[in-house]
Amino acid sequence: MDLSLKNYSKFQMPEQKEIKLWKEAYFIFDSSSLLNIYHIPISYIHEIEKIFKCISDRAWIPGHVEFEYLKNREHVLQEPIKKYDSIIEKLKNLNSIVEKEFKTTISNIIKETKNENKHPFIPSQSFNKLVDVIEKFKQDVESLSEPIYSEVESQTRAINDLLADDSYFKILQETFEVGQNYSFKKQLEIVKEGQYRYNNQIPPGYGDKNKKSGIQKYADLIIWKQILDFAKETNKPIILIIDDISKKDDWCHIDNRKRITHPNNDLIKEFMDYSEKDFWMYTLSDFIYKSQKHLATEIDITTIDDMVSNLYYSDNYIVYDCNSCKKRDIMTFDDISENLDLTDSQERGMGYETHYEYVVGFICEHCNNSLNINIEVVEYPEGNIDYIECRLEGGNTVREYFNIELRKEKEPEMCELCGEYPQYNGLPTCFNCDEKTAKADFD
Repeated sequence: MDLSLKNYSKFQMPEQKEIKLWKEAYFIFDSSSLLNIYHIPISYIHEIEKIFKCISDRAWIPGHVEFEYLKNREHVLQEPIKKYDSIIEKLKNLNSIVEKEFKTTISNIIKETKNENKHPFIPSQSFNKLVDVIEKFKQDVESLSEPIYSEVESQTRAINDLLADDSYFKILQETFEVGQNYSFKKQLEIVKEGQYRYNNQIPPGYGDKNKKSGIQKYADLIIWKQILDFAKETNKPIILIIDDISKKDDWCHIDNRKRITHPNNDLIKEFMDYSEKDFWMYTLSDFIYKSQKHLATEIDITTIDDMVSNLYYSDNYIVYDCNSCKKRDIMTFDDISENLDLTDSQERGMGYETHYEYVVGFICEHCNNSLNINIEVVEYPEGNIDYIECRLEGGNTVREYFNIELRKEKEPEMCELCGEYPQYNGLPTCFNCDEKTAKADFD
């Protein structure tokens, strides 16, 4: 066989090949992408319905995808309720701060200055107005919080109503055919193969090796096998829409904006060997964007930008409009927790208030405009994130979401002999006891 560029073409997706693929392929959705649809506001349901109608005659999901989607659907729908609960908790903490900090501080000052026979002395009545202001502030906080509590209750009811009458579920029900699930015996056979594949990092699913247990550890491989069987049965190319992209190279390769650059080459090779057809992958957001071109949905790009800006593929991200080209994009930050720099720490009423900072620059991929982001995290009291402030230079923030964990250094284990000093160099003893033991052995 001669050296030829054509031999590598199956691993690439040029424009003309992509146009042909979208005309011929079956669209298969993973449970991760089906569940991510719920992050798109219900106000865009007509746009979602329009997109899915375009593929309804060639849309299919494996039986195991149906199982995972139905298992996790209720949990995803109720996710926003936890965020509202967090808001209520923060409002309630305001009164706690008034009680523990303001009132305690004033009370301590009054005690320190009440003795008229020594300095410092300040008549206690001098503090009366300040005490009154603090008490009024507490009452105002309680009063002004009431309408916020009512709004949270309203939003929570709306979420529970959606659970009872799920419009997105109805669209998915009308769109997708569902494949038969494998028998338990067949799944056990796949588990045996999966043990070999995972030990050798052969995709898909090896990223779940240490995260899940039982047969569910091999769920991705079960889904992949069902996709292979369906492709062979229908003799059609396949487009897989998947948002389970956080596991490095497990299903695909991604860029720093969490977009799929191409499927894992091992999957392309296995798929073509099995079915002799093309295979490619997109995230849900890329599918929505490309549907405008390839499915002629006639949904304007501004609407698509707004829809997609509600999707996320990271615990920490911002959606922004570039000041230079005015285009909207998303930037994710997976390394914030590991790269927070301590900038300040001061003692307050309930312990130390500690400030951290994360600064990074990046380039708008549409116009090469330079942008810089500065994220300030305030910890107070210890172990609790009081607030997060994000400042963006070179663009305007449309939406942001941060789920930052403060990483504390592990407390050193103490010497097993004396119990006074930390263990040394991986030994169960400290440096002093280790030297004493060594000297005793020598003597």
